[in-house]
Amino acid sequence: PNTMPRHRAAGLGLGLTVVLAVLCAPSWALAPPPGAAASPVNTASALEDATARALRGMGKRTLSLLGSTGSIGTQTLDIVRERPEHFEVSAMAAGGNVKLLAEQIREFRPRVVSVKDAAAAAALEEELGSLSASDRPNICFGDEGIVEVATEA
Repeated sequence: PNTMPRHRAAGLGLGLTVVLAVLCAPSWALAPPPGAAASPVNTASALEDATARALRGMGKRTLSLLGSTGSIGTQTLDIVRERPEHFEVSAMAAGGNVKLLAEQIREFRPRVVSVKDAAAAAALEEELGSLSASDRPNICFGDEGIVEVATEA
């Protein structure tokens, strides 16, 4: 089967970092250093080392994040927060958790966001009340909004 064991270093939550790094890294970047034995990533230092090797030489990647307020979305934003030199968020989509989405908008400053419907869009506008016009993203909703987020470059 195409499964890989997931290891989570104590308290670090970097498992998704490795997944993103592996997806973004050239294959040569993942090889262990000369003289090092290949081994599972099951310690914090091994995980940090694998992540650093995977990200080495990689320029900044721009992300369009679907489901930013969900479990995987918030973990992805943790990685962006930990590695701002490698990742930035240009667009986010979320369902109806406008309070959390507003916090994410204030921190990550995406250009485009989408929510599930017009009511959620209105609630998000209200939630962003104190945010300056220049820092406000374009707010979309529904299927069209998801397409807008997914195609943001």
